[in-house]
Amino acid sequence: MRTDYISIRYRDRAFRAPLYVEVLGIKRTVECKIDTGCMKSTIPIKRLNISDVQAKILKEKAINEGVPYCRTYGISNSSDDKERDKRLLDCGNLMDCPSLRFQHQTKRFDIAGFELSGIEVGINYDREGNILIGMDILENWDIHIGKSKMLMDLILLACPYDRMNNKYGRALKEHFALADVNYIYE
Repeated sequence: MRTDYISIRYRDRAFRAPLYVEVLGIKRTVECKIDTGCMKSTIPIKRLNISDVQAKILKEKAINEGVPYCRTYGISNSSDDKERDKRLLDCGNLMDCPSLRFQHQTKRFDIAGFELSGIEVGINYDREGNILIGMDILENWDIHIGKSKMLMDLILLACPYDRMNNKYGRALKEHFALADVNYIYE
């Protein structure tokens, strides 16, 4: 179901939401995490139910086609990991470097029913961690996190600035008692 804004309940110490994604010819609905501490959104391709063999084939194809990439690290990566990856890149061994994040255009990208078609997202072909939606996507969004007056539960409401609408304004008022929301709606 398509929505006019994102509404997510806090559970298991995170804001988790369904993500429908179409990228690289793959169409899947999976779980993602909203992570405002993450600079770059990343989809570990194996989270889309892709086998190790398929992931390797797709990584090799991305390398051969010259898809832009960069190294990315999470909180669990060590300085040894970074040194190893630097050595691999210095000798041109991209296939064995697990930290590479390749930029790909999505055909469709829906977070909790909110459509963001055609956005660019990073794909990692080696990792199996969470799909993180970071600030590269969320930086131009209005985001409110707090205890809902209706649900008596912690929620996140969010909407891109350029798609603000009356339904989002009403939700802010209902959940957070924001009576004088100064947004321009459709």
